[in-house]
Amino acid sequence: MPIFDTTHNLRKTVEAMNALMGKSFPFLYRIRQGGIGSKRMIIEASSPVFLPYINPSHYLTYSNIEIRPNGILVHIHKSLDNFAWAILFKDLHLVFVEDDVRIEGEGEYILFRTGYKINKNFFDKLAVLAEQQKDL
Repeated sequence: MPIFDTTHNLRKTVEAMNALMGKSFPFLYRIRQGGIGSKRMIIEASSPVFLPYINPSHYLTYSNIEIRPNGILVHIHKSLDNFAWAILFKDLHLVFVEDDVRIEGEGEYILFRTGYKINKNFFDKLAVLAEQQKDL
């Protein structure tokens, strides 16, 4: 379960993310697809492994999701630090409950509050893409 520290744009971190997830999509592809990222969401709960990457309970922790060719990057913003959890499409599971979204991968999870309604088009696109990739 790779979690990358993306606070500073270090070459070895970018190369490791690109090797695992594929390079970020080109600009024109992003426009044609109507975007490859979600809007900002609030992390409600998570697996214990994510506790070092999430603000204490009295502060909100924001996150957003980026689609890559081989999977997704869940970007976590803790104070002034940034982290990215890489999930391959083969390990990705999406669970929708009312307005909450739970993303699962490799036995770990993050639950987003108020995520589905504002990102409905994004999650619909992600669900279709994930199913296409699993069928390959």
